[in-house]
Amino acid sequence: PDLPAKNHIAELVIHLPLTVALVSAYGVTGAALAWTVRISLDAILLAYGAARHGAFFEIPRARPLWVATGALIIVFGVVVGLLHNAPKVSPAATAGFLVTAAVAFGGLGWSKALSGEEKRAWLGLVPAGLRRGPAVSL
Repeated sequence: PDLPAKNHIAELVIHLPLTVALVSAYGVTGAALAWTVRISLDAILLAYGAARHGAFFEIPRARPLWVATGALIIVFGVVVGLLHNAPKVSPAATAGFLVTAAVAFGGLGWSKALSGEEKRAWLGLVPAGLRRGPAVSL
């Protein structure tokens, strides 16, 4: 139970200077980016702590997902910086980037991080009618 508190103290050392720098440079967008970095770090630290205590998945199996998460955070940071400084960026281009990144991240998580049992459990949440596909009459 003390793990989240210890993590938050460690995150504070990173989050405060990062927030000041990013808010100064990008305003509210910088605040959102700093918060995203903080909660991503928190998720990684909590998952690692849980794995060390045997309460979560094994770290080697989930390593591709953690690498992808880190890469996605870096890519989002770079893209936010580029979009913030771009003269005109269409909302469709921004939405396209976000959808593409989410689909790629979801696909990687599905294929590399989830076991067969976990995949079956997730598929079990989908209504049976949707799993079979639409009925086609010939």
